[in-house]
Amino acid sequence: MQFVFSILSFISLVLADYDVNIERLMGTFACRPECTFNHTEITSTTARFFPRSCFRVCGVLVINENTDLTFDQLKKLFNRMTAFYGGLQFKNTQFTNFSMFSVDAGSNVFDFSCKAYGLTVVNNSQLTTLDFLDTMFLVLDERTEECPFLFENNEKLDLTKTCRREDIKDSFKLKTSGNLVDCGCRGDLLTSDTLFDLQNCTILTNLNMTNITDNYADLHHLSSVRRLRGDIEIRNTNFKNLAFLNSVRKFETKNGMKHEKPAVNIQDNPQMTRFGISTKAVSLEDLLEGPFIINLENLHPDFCLTFEEFLFFLYNNISFKNLDATYCDNETQIYGEPICEFKTMRDLKYGCSYIIGNVMIGPGDEEFVYKLKELEVLFGSLTIRNTTLKNANFLFYLSFIVHLEEDHVMQIMLNQNLEDLYFPYLQNIITKHTSRTAVVHKNPKLVAKKRFIYPISYQTNLALLGDFFESSTTRSYATTCVIFILLLKINF
Repeated sequence: MQFVFSILSFISLVLADYDVNIERLMGTFACRPECTFNHTEITSTTARFFPRSCFRVCGVLVINENTDLTFDQLKKLFNRMTAFYGGLQFKNTQFTNFSMFSVDAGSNVFDFSCKAYGLTVVNNSQLTTLDFLDTMFLVLDERTEECPFLFENNEKLDLTKTCRREDIKDSFKLKTSGNLVDCGCRGDLLTSDTLFDLQNCTILTNLNMTNITDNYADLHHLSSVRRLRGDIEIRNTNFKNLAFLNSVRKFETKNGMKHEKPAVNIQDNPQMTRFGISTKAVSLEDLLEGPFIINLENLHPDFCLTFEEFLFFLYNNISFKNLDATYCDNETQIYGEPICEFKTMRDLKYGCSYIIGNVMIGPGDEEFVYKLKELEVLFGSLTIRNTTLKNANFLFYLSFIVHLEEDHVMQIMLNQNLEDLYFPYLQNIITKHTSRTAVVHKNPKLVAKKRFIYPISYQTNLALLGDFFESSTTRSYATTCVIFILLLKINF
């Protein structure tokens, strides 16, 4: 009895999910209830509920091993339908083709809006062609220009022509495997045994290297890869670094602002001590203009990044979800320029573009702040406390901050004469975690203006503390910027 109950519970869950799918479809496409097919599959029993009189039909249309209608019967059933909104699924059938849909007399095409649930063609042992796509106009997602496409285990199906379609060939959501001829190279099916199959691949989609602990030498099979498309997951491996990806010149993802999802997740690799990917002539891009986020989490305790690697991330506006890393030792220069170590303002050299250390400007340091006029990158935090400074113009060129400690990124406090505070070129702040803060507090002459203290973007986003941010003008400006970023997330 318990087994029967479990099966019935599972069926009820499936039906509940299907109801949610239909509700989502009806909301997305403004479907008319009388033109919506709300059954889980096409059979002789459910066919009588199909909206035969409608030209435009919504639903998730599943033709599978339970479909007891002939090809001609299905063609007759779909005779008036020339547009379909939702998902098409062909699973475990004996059909040789699926050319059972009618075209519009005017446009001579069948419209398929696939952005919600896409096209699935799986385990059709006799299928030899997808010619029905020749007369099908695919309505893709407006923003991502994507639809989910899954073509798997159709042993007689040659996908060569399908792979060349302009609206399919560059899809990040295209997955093919187990067909007579597949499309491109999939990285999400990668195991120790399948690495060899990728040795001639120049483009790899959705690289996933999880639980791979075999010999490092096997990874040379990825040396032909020049372009990685989609998200990257490298987890639970024995890799010491990522040098096996040194041939890659372009990393592309499509996450946008909405999800804040790491495009590259390097996590739980206890032997990894270095990043190791060459940063020369490499580009990282979110094609939907969202942030490119990397997660470096739970690696070897000695995992470190070089200063040149940090600069690469800074200059390319890379953000981090977690950054379990330290600075690599024994580096005194970046591209031939010295890295100045901060001890005190009095001891600091003049004209440093790169400074490592927590910059502390306190009482008596006012006469030395001119030394910071060339500062572009700070590897540490910034504190201006209890001074007589009127402004921070000496930090005009400060553009990037890396802060790998747990305290505030910036503290501007107790400066009785401070009237103006603005960092016009600040464009990226990298910290160990996404929780990072700036404090501006008890500077009595610092009046909020019609600008923030630095340009607000995803990359410079900090939690703001102190009485300065409580003023109506500052709060209004910051709120406007936050709303703008939120709107970007919604639209993306």
